[in-house]
Amino acid sequence: MAISRTVRFSVAFTITIVLIAARMLGLFQSIDSSIYSHFPGSNNFFIRAFTETASIYVFSAVTAAIAIYQFLKFRGFTLGFLNFVSAFVVVSLLTLLVKFATAVPRPGASSQLQEASLFALFSDIYSFPSGHTSRASTAAYYLSKKSNFLAVLSWLYVFLIALSRIVLAVHWFSDVLVGTAIGFLTAELIELLTPYLLKLYKAILMGDRRIIMMND
Repeated sequence: MAISRTVRFSVAFTITIVLIAARMLGLFQSIDSSIYSHFPGSNNFFIRAFTETASIYVFSAVTAAIAIYQFLKFRGFTLGFLNFVSAFVVVSLLTLLVKFATAVPRPGASSQLQEASLFALFSDIYSFPSGHTSRASTAAYYLSKKSNFLAVLSWLYVFLIALSRIVLAVHWFSDVLVGTAIGFLTAELIELLTPYLLKLYKAILMGDRRIIMMND
């Protein structure tokens, strides 16, 4: 029996809120410190190059490339891609919002950075949650819908991105854990709102002829 979108979203929302609350109450402090002590920070070129595949710049470039490809091929865009774009925008904004609200310094950063400021936010100084991991999680959600093989591969990618952020000592364990949850939650939210978003897509694209209804 298939689980409804509302139930999936409710479960994802509850888990995410519980994890955020636990982090802010200091319940992850022990495990964060313990894991961080084993990874003083790596300067490995390949790890740094890999982790940047989940940066907002790379994601934006890849999203733009897919948009161009779909428009040239279909003279429109698939619904799945439009939902991914929506999720990408929302998860990026949501991650920034949580960063600004919590103002958690990155590992090894001065505690003086805890005072929230827009400068620190857009300078990517704040640590919680991990934007790289939240974006990777959102992408994995949509790639998982294509095939079981891509599901395994994409969630392995999320794990490796999360691990790379810890190995580089730029994020705490709780940062990547909550980042993964926020990415999944955002995708579930977009899927839940698809009937309403479809109307928005039609308005933006001036009709429904440019929306391709297919499993992509």
